[in-house]
Amino acid sequence: MRTLHQCLLDTDLVRLRVIARFWDVELTTSRRRDVAAQLAEAMAAPEAVISAWDALPDDQRQALEALLAAGGQMVLRVFSRQWGEIRTMGPGRLEREQPWREPISPAEGLWYSGFISRAFEQGPEGAHEVVFVPPELRAHLPTPAVPPPVISLEPAPTPAVVHSCGDALLDDACTLLAYLQNERLRPSPDGTWPARHEARLALRLRDPDPARLAFLRHLVRRLDWLRVTDAGHLRPDPGPVAAWLQSSTGQQRTVLAEAWRDDPTWNDLFHVPTLHPEDTGAWR
Repeated sequence: MRTLHQCLLDTDLVRLRVIARFWDVELTTSRRRDVAAQLAEAMAAPEAVISAWDALPDDQRQALEALLAAGGQMVLRVFSRQWGEIRTMGPGRLEREQPWREPISPAEGLWYSGFISRAFEQGPEGAHEVVFVPPELRAHLPTPAVPPPVISLEPAPTPAVVHSCGDALLDDACTLLAYLQNERLRPSPDGTWPARHEARLALRLRDPDPARLAFLRHLVRRLDWLRVTDAGHLRPDPGPVAAWLQSSTGQQRTVLAEAWRDDPTWNDLFHVPTLHPEDTGAWR
């Protein structure tokens, strides 16, 4: 997380002056870099943070408390859903409209008071924007008590018909391993398989569903059952694969089930065809 000084260095002079007025800091310079340095030093004082906190309107204080309760940082679009948007304005428009006088949301009010900053972070699906409280301010702000979440769940009705999958996944895992042992499959640098191999293997599986095959391939990779030969071909690793094949059916099921259960890189919700989860970058 960036420091308060770094956040202020990225701020235009108009907003810096607005922040200075809110924090009751009398600026002794007009150079942006020097203003940022002076403000960072003044705002980091514990008594200054408490005084600025007390000066916040109730709705902005509630928004800041919510952000602090989340650890001081949230994905911007998640924060904006509850606490409103922060309009983007250049220096000229800022001076004309002076949005700090009548902010359209608690989030915008906190922006012009200097309590929150924005930055981009890299997530599994690419870069996303976050809003956060600079650490120098957060250190002197009250930590709100977070009540444990209360979740009320109604039991689902008993299904009319229950279909057992049996050992189809075990059979298909063996088929996949046998295919890789007997065929010359050379994956691309990013790990994808040639389409002809996927199609040929699918014909031999008990369930040829592409999504299921993708899950099975992911599972054997997580178990470190595959290796790449000097020629670039994908082959089963004899040690762990032989141990699994020689174990009982129950043990084989357990190995696959625990690998799926303990895998932090696989989120079932993102693979349910009827669901469309929004990737916030916070959990996947």
